[in-house]
Parts: sequence; structure tokens; C-alpha cells
Amino acid sequence: MTREKWAAMRSGERRINIAKLCGWVNVYDPEYPADTMWIAPNGRIPSSLGAAGYGLLPYYETDLNAMHEAVLTIKCGVLQRRYTRNLLLIHGWRPDRSEDEIISEAMSDTPDQIDWRLLNSTAAQRAEAFVLTLVPEIE
Repeated sequence: MTREKWAAMRSGERRINIAKLCGWVNVYDPEYPADTMWIAPNGRIPSSLGAAGYGLLPYYETDLNAMHEAVLTIKCGVLQRRYTRNLLLIHGWRPDRSEDEIISEAMSDTPDQIDWRLLNSTAAQRAEAFVLTLVPEIE
């Protein structure tokens, strides 16, 4: 996935892509419109879904709590570093640098500066970095 492809996607497409990356599964039910019935990931039933365990997806691009849960699904250290790199790039770091250079340069700033940029990332910025991290570029 590239930033250009992400920008060209509609909000609903983005939401579904993130949900699928987090493990949500779409369930077809003829009584409901397409893409409205979802089973929660890993057998967890979010309280918003009730006892049935299916329902609406989180609004990842506007909900920091939902993005926090999404980012927690990144377990691999390499992907965690790539997520950090992508988030830094969204904040304006130069893309011509290697992953290690970007992260090292960012961490060499005063802690207040780096914490401020990353900790204050919007849900939309985190969503973009999440998808850029987990969806490989196909050219």
C-alpha cells in the first residue's frame, strides 16, 4: 500500500481494510446489507456488540481507542519498528532515509519532541501508518 493509494480510498473501504487486518470476519446475512455483519476478532465480543458477537466495525480513523486496539495486534518487533517509521514519515520525516536512520534520528531528539509527535498522532494518522505497515506494496 502506498500513501497515494490510501488517500484514494473511501473512508468505508479504509475501515473495512483495517478491520480485516485486525481479524474481523464479514458474515453474510440476507436480512442485512452487505458489509454490516461482522464477527469480532479472536473470539472476543466487544461490549458494543452485545451477546451475539457481531455488529458494526469500529470507526478507526476517528476513534483513538479503536486504533490503540488495532496497533496492539502488531506483535512482531520488525513490524512495530516499521509502524513507528511509517508514523514518523506521516509526521514529515524524510522518506529517503532507511528505517534505522529515521528511528535513530527521531530518538536522538529530546524526548519531549519525539513523544509529542508520536503521542499526539491522530486516529487517522495511526490508521494510515497501520495499513502502510501491514499491507505490502504491490506494483
